[in-house]
Parts: sequence; structure tokens; C-alpha cells
Amino acid sequence: MTELLTPEDVVVTSQWPALLLVFDNNINPNIHFAHNVDAVLASAYDPLAFRLVRNQRRLSTLENRMLRQARRVMCLSSHDVRELRSQGLDAEQVVLRPSTTDAHAEKKLRGRGIGFLGKLAWPPNQEAADRLIFDVLPALRQRMGTAAPTVIAAGSGTEKLQNISGVSGMGKVADLTEFYSQINVACIPRTGVRSGISVKLAEALELGIPAVGPRELIDDMGWSTDIFLAGNTAEEIAAKLVEFYEGDRNYSPEIKAEVTYLSTRVSEGPKQTAPAVKRTIREMHETITEKILSGQREFESRMLDTSGCRVQTINLHHLYLASRDDAFYAAMRDADYVTADGWPVRTYLASCGIKVSRATGSAFVQAFTENRTSQRIGLIGASEDSGRRFEARLSQVGNVLAFREHGHYNDWRPEDLVRDMRAARVDVCLVAVTPPRGDVLAHALSLKGFEGKIVAVGGAVDAASGVRRRAPRIVLRTNTEWIFRLVQDPNHLFKRYILECAPFLLFELFPAILRERVGMFISRRTEA
Repeated sequence: MTELLTPEDVVVTSQWPALLLVFDNNINPNIHFAHNVDAVLASAYDPLAFRLVRNQRRLSTLENRMLRQARRVMCLSSHDVRELRSQGLDAEQVVLRPSTTDAHAEKKLRGRGIGFLGKLAWPPNQEAADRLIFDVLPALRQRMGTAAPTVIAAGSGTEKLQNISGVSGMGKVADLTEFYSQINVACIPRTGVRSGISVKLAEALELGIPAVGPRELIDDMGWSTDIFLAGNTAEEIAAKLVEFYEGDRNYSPEIKAEVTYLSTRVSEGPKQTAPAVKRTIREMHETITEKILSGQREFESRMLDTSGCRVQTINLHHLYLASRDDAFYAAMRDADYVTADGWPVRTYLASCGIKVSRATGSAFVQAFTENRTSQRIGLIGASEDSGRRFEARLSQVGNVLAFREHGHYNDWRPEDLVRDMRAARVDVCLVAVTPPRGDVLAHALSLKGFEGKIVAVGGAVDAASGVRRRAPRIVLRTNTEWIFRLVQDPNHLFKRYILECAPFLLFELFPAILRERVGMFISRRTEA
């Protein structure tokens, strides 16, 4: 390649493949546009196999070496500039200069839809889509009712969203005009690890389509939040969307054609790499230990007494979710009692000097099908078939399923569910929805004034009703139930067990257990 270049040539590279190409050919590019800092993304999204061989550390070293070959390194994100400057690189920012125009009427002419565009195989896109569909959309429906617009999702993998109420999944589209003609606002609620900018937000603005996203994402782009509908939480984003659809403010920006070089916007602040984990085990320690029940017997006793309460079961996946998801952490923190489900949580508690036995929602649900109780039972979630079978099994031992609701999560309003369960005189509410949504819904029911007992049980009703096979006793005794479930449903559980739980166990929970045990050992030696 070098023989094709002359001293007068200007070499400009963009993204990782181009950087590798010039590095292998010993070419020093005049300018490199760093769309992302790949080592930052690797720290959050590397699979377990890559983590075990310390890929992120090696990638960071190699990336730094290659970037040093460029005479100038330009970033679109101010966060990436700070990250690279903390590594000794003289990075600068390029900012697209936006300007607003009066095109308020145009939003009425386009299709009435909230647009999401992205390939779901990329973890940040999947997380943003989940947040839009399962957090923002329900909050929007609570405010707008049946007038709430539909989410129009396009990109590889979005066709799987087609069956979700209030969502139209277009899948991969050949012509983006087809997608943009159906929406009048774009929403990219991307949070978590930050590197690069949201190209889709910029693209929407360039087409004159208003956009909504988190403030920190907008700040990273170097743009004023005045031309965006900026909100950080699901409630804030929903409020901005209501303001857009029902208010009078004009949100129809355009982007000028030129690109403006701007390096002075970025302050020389300290390194601000967003952590992959929002909360450490130590930060969640009190939530885990202060309200822990001793085991299954105490769990069932609390759930069957006369006073209302909410019990939160905690397993390894729950800890993972609580470390990253604000709504799930709030549900765990505000529970009246918590139980230890699974050996990782019980091992951590034992390292803190707290010995408990396993207590699960599945065993609690199974007990209703085997023993008669005076409690009137309510069921939210699970399938219609599972609900019918569960009701039949309850009736065989004389128990009453007084209420069941099998609609979709996005269609439920907690206040309506509470009202209906009161009318049915429900004593115990089982929320058969997988985490984090089931636990967040159980929390919402409690906040809306449900006076009975509530517990989120995930897929336990499917197992108790016979829809899903229960794990054999040998599997339960050997703590390998997760393998049994993974084999049963690999498409659904591979991400949970392999990509989320395994790294969390190895790199976060195990070190916390070790720290507690070392601390306890030192304390005992000191006392002696």
C-alpha cells in the first residue's frame, strides 16, 4: 500500500478496520476519526471467554499504540476525548453544528410513531430497545392512554418485537425512507457504558425529525439540549414525549451541511469512564442482609400471615440486575423481606456470618397446589393455558384462584390491577413475569396501595401447572438447576446465564465473598 502514496497525499482513516490496515502497513494517517474507544466497549460487552483471557487489557494497549501513529485523533464524543486524553493522547472533538427551523407542522404530516433504529445483536441497542419498550412505553401509556403512539422499530432482529403490544417490528429494511416516513419522533434511550455518539439521533435530526435521548448522550455530542427532548429516566422521557405530542413547543431541527471543528469544548477534567457496574456488592450489602428471611418456612409463614407485605427473592441474576438497573434495585431495596435463592447468594451471606437456607418462589407456588389454605390467590402474568391449569390444580386441594390477568406487560396499569384485585378480595398476589419486569411490577403494585401479600415468582407458575418440566431432585441437590433450565430454553437463558451471570459471579461476587472472608478472618485474629 505504501508504494501507492506520495508525500502530498493526505491519509484519513475512520474506525477500527482502517486503523488496523494502516498500522500493519506502517502508515501514519494524517487524521483518524475515532467513532468509539473500543477498549471501553470491551470492558462491558466482552463475552466470558474474552474476559478470561483479559482481552480488554490487551485491546487497550494495542488501541493506544495504533492511535499514537495518527498525527491527529478526532472524536465525535467528548467523553471519548477525555478517555483518550487520560491515556496521554492529544484527542480533539468534532461537533456537527445543529440549527433549528420552524417546521412544527411537519410532525403532523409524517406517520404517528416513535422510531427506534438499530441492530439488536449489538448489546447497547438491545438495552436501549428494552428500555424504550418495557419502561418508557408503559409510562407513556399511563399518561396518554389509548392515544399513545406506537413504537416503530427497524433494524436486524426487530422483527421479533412484532408480537409485543404497541410495537411494530419492521426488521431489516432496504430503504430507510420506509422507516422514517412512519415516525415523527426518534427515541434512543441509551444509557450505561458510554463511548461514541448515537449516530441515529444525529441522522434523525439531519432529516428534520425531533429526537429524544438521555442528557449525557446529548452532551457527549456537543449539542445543546434545547433542540432535543432530553430526559434521563423513563418517566422523564415519557413526559417529554407527551409534551411533544400534546404541547405547542416546536421540536423540528435541521442540521447544517458543514462539519465544524471544535476542540475547545472539551474540558481537561479527570478520566470519566462510565463504570460497567452502577452498584457494587458492598453498596447492596445492607439491602441483602438487613431483611433476610431464614429459609422457606419463614418465607411461607410471612406470606400466609394476616398482614400485607412484599417479599423479594434474590438470586445471582437478581444481584446482577440490581447492580445495573435503578428500577430493579428500588424494588429490592423497598421490599419488606428478602430471601436467598441459590447457592451464590447463600455463600455470600455465609461469608458475612449469616447462615440461611434456600427459599424460592417456585417452592412457595408449588405448596399452593399441594396444601389447602384460606388465602385467596391472584395471578398476574403467565399464559392463558398456564393460568387455566394452575387454577385446576389449586381447586383440586380446595384453594381459590380469585383473580388472574394474562395480558401483556405494556398494557397493564398498576392502579387498575390493584382495583381489580381489591374487588376480587385477593390475599396473595403472584406476579408470574420474568425479571426485571415482574419484580418492578410487584413493587409498583405495592406503591399503588395493594394491601395483600405480593411476590414475583417468574416462571414458577408454569412449572407448578405442568406447562414446564420441573427440575429433578438430584439437579436441585447438586446446585445445577441453571444447567437444566439452560438446556430447556437456551434461546431465552443463554444471555442471562452465560453473558450476564457468569462474568458477574467470577469478577464481582466471588471477589466480594473473598473480601468478606478475609475481613472476618482478620477480625477474629485481632480479637484473639
